[in-house]
Amino acid sequence: MKPPNVYWHVYPRTQIKPTLRGNLIYVLEVPVAAGSPVIRDIIDPSERDFPCHHTTWFPTPGQSQRRGIVFSGVSKAAVYDVMLFDPRISNDDVGLTRYNAGIVVNARSFFLIAPEHDLRVMPALAAQLLCGLPGVAA
Repeated sequence: MKPPNVYWHVYPRTQIKPTLRGNLIYVLEVPVAAGSPVIRDIIDPSERDFPCHHTTWFPTPGQSQRRGIVFSGVSKAAVYDVMLFDPRISNDDVGLTRYNAGIVVNARSFFLIAPEHDLRVMPALAAQLLCGLPGVAA
């Protein structure tokens, strides 16, 4: 049996810009193959800002093609602000690949103190994910 294709990268609160820190968790689920857009999820552990929000973004046994990026400890205002910089979406695969990369790169640039830190020295599959590119395999 083939092992699941699962890869998640977590940016802890300490890597978030101090002015953008809060108690929310911002999740970007990046598709493994081209042709699908990034899925965003906002998790509020306190349930104050998003009281009815329940998520299923952690991989389950039937979901073997999941991967994503977690920004832990961001503010509600920062989550809304980062979405203002989203690129426009296109319906073709090339457009979706560019759109996905834009979503991921914009989020890293917006939230992180040092968005390019360690990107060149990390494993290629991790770097692909953090650039929003398809093709990450476990």
